[in-house]
Amino acid sequence: MATTGIYNQLLRPAETPEEINDQAQSDQISERVTQLGLLTAGSPLAEERNEGNTYNLTQGEHGALDHKAPHGDIRGVVAGASFNKRCVFSASGVVTGVTFTDAGDESLAEIVRVTFPGSDTGVMFINCTFIRSAASSTCHVLVESGSTAIFIGCTFRGRSQDAGDVINNKNASAVAVQVIGSFNYTANASLGSNITITGVLKP
Repeated sequence: MATTGIYNQLLRPAETPEEINDQAQSDQISERVTQLGLLTAGSPLAEERNEGNTYNLTQGEHGALDHKAPHGDIRGVVAGASFNKRCVFSASGVVTGVTFTDAGDESLAEIVRVTFPGSDTGVMFINCTFIRSAASSTCHVLVESGSTAIFIGCTFRGRSQDAGDVINNKNASAVAVQVIGSFNYTANASLGSNITITGVLKP
């Protein structure tokens, strides 16, 4: 019986050109996906470098984020990439196309906290969505004193219970927090009493 197996292997026909081509194409696709560095829902967002970490998020809930290394780049490369627990930014970074919600914990003090990224740096949110449930206890975003945050083309939904401030800016100056070309779909009349607003639409 053992020799039969050897003969079967020897007599097996070679792969056809079509099969070889299919395998090569499949290998190329796998290599390209690996090069993209996509992170699926539930993958840990470990900061592997001291600065300049990049995260390409696919659709799904990614839990929480604790961003400490400067010059980070967090991108939702597929619609539906979201964080459903509080995210803390204590270093400079750019966040693009991501949704932040309190779906994982409605009792969160805030869904995003920007905390002391440095006097000459900050965090920029581009085309992001911030959603608080009706049971939310406080604001959508908290920007601590000494921190800077810019929101461009973002959408805010739900309700903030923090003295009417969707974005709570703890800086003395409203210039530290800027919202540009965004939507206010919250139940609040304004996104904040101490922020700089340019071109914010409210239905």
